[in-house]
Amino acid sequence: TNRARVASATADPSVADNVSAVTTAVTAAPSADLVVGVSAPSSDVAATQMTFTATVANLGASAATAVVLRATLPAGTTFVSATGGGTHAAGVVTWSLGTLTVAQGTRSFSVVVAIAQGTTGNVTSTVSATATTLDPNLANNTASAVTFVLAPTQADVSVTVTGPATAS
Repeated sequence: TNRARVASATADPSVADNVSAVTTAVTAAPSADLVVGVSAPSSDVAATQMTFTATVANLGASAATAVVLRATLPAGTTFVSATGGGTHAAGVVTWSLGTLTVAQGTRSFSVVVAIAQGTTGNVTSTVSATATTLDPNLANNTASAVTFVLAPTQADVSVTVTGPATAS
């Protein structure tokens, strides 16, 4: 409640209107808590395809609106496909999910990438989510998974058979 009071050195014939009060109700803004995850194989081989899975859930008190999930492709890979209507541009797969409520649970999406022939070592798959609804815990809006890429094994095998041309 806010109160205002006025006074004057001049006599006021009506002092009843010299005080005013206004009460304003303050309500908390709706808040969501988006939580993302990513799973990828611990190791894979260059010159093959790899699948990683992005997940998002809302653990907050309110629905999250205008939710967007983004998966950044690992270095040394190229986009092959994505489930759930994900679109690819410039190394990022994007899903526009609209409203995400707590009751909807965890939503999962897969991304398939081709690992380039010369790629070896650790590559990282990163996923993040945003919404227009207030999210007081941004620390769980991004997740990463590391995959160790091995060079493809190549064998140069030859067989030499020696012995008589016929068995006795």
